[in-house]
Amino acid sequence: GTADNHVVFTSKEPTPLPGDWGNIELKGRDNNLTYVDYDYATDGITGNNVDHTTIDHLNISGNLALSAEGIKFDSGDSLTITNNYINVAGSYGIYAHDAAYSDISSNTIITQSYGIRAHDCDYCSINENNINSDDGVEGPNYGISADQSSEIKVLNNSIVADDHGIYVPTSFKATINKNRITGAFRHNGINVENSDSSTIKENYIKRTWYNGYTGNWDYLINAEN
Repeated sequence: GTADNHVVFTSKEPTPLPGDWGNIELKGRDNNLTYVDYDYATDGITGNNVDHTTIDHLNISGNLALSAEGIKFDSGDSLTITNNYINVAGSYGIYAHDAAYSDISSNTIITQSYGIRAHDCDYCSINENNINSDDGVEGPNYGISADQSSEIKVLNNSIVADDHGIYVPTSFKATINKNRITGAFRHNGINVENSDSSTIKENYIKRTWYNGYTGNWDYLINAEN
């Protein structure tokens, strides 16, 4: 699609409801979905072996089935996932496993569990995303989770999180700069345990929500080992 002429995937029913149709599933590389409005599906866009796929200006506006996730790719490197609006009730806003050299940037993500989950994302850029929950206060459990991701860059994100703001342990030479993290984050604002030679600079981290929690928090920044 284009900015003036979106592609629309939606229900064929006269009175549409969440879950009226299945979902888009990608099973190969070099896909390009741009300016897509995606409504009333059972799930979001899923796939595997999706190397060099671009998802840009996708709009999922909160009317999928309650178990639906936004974008979920089980494998595929060199992804471009940018400028998307994703509001889902399932576990993941964006999930990209084994996604080295990917760019996941400038997305607005509203979800309850994981804003961005990018395990094993070496040399990835996760920048300028806005992550929150539907209530605008509590945030998902994890804002950005990207463990085992060498030389990852996590820059200029705005995150509200309930348990962990940015979680990137075991990630050699990670760069985590200029992020804004608020919410309860009952465990860590930033966790880079076992991440040698990493850089953490100019991040704003403030607990703004207690969510009934009366115990001790772990760390604002955990860079152990």
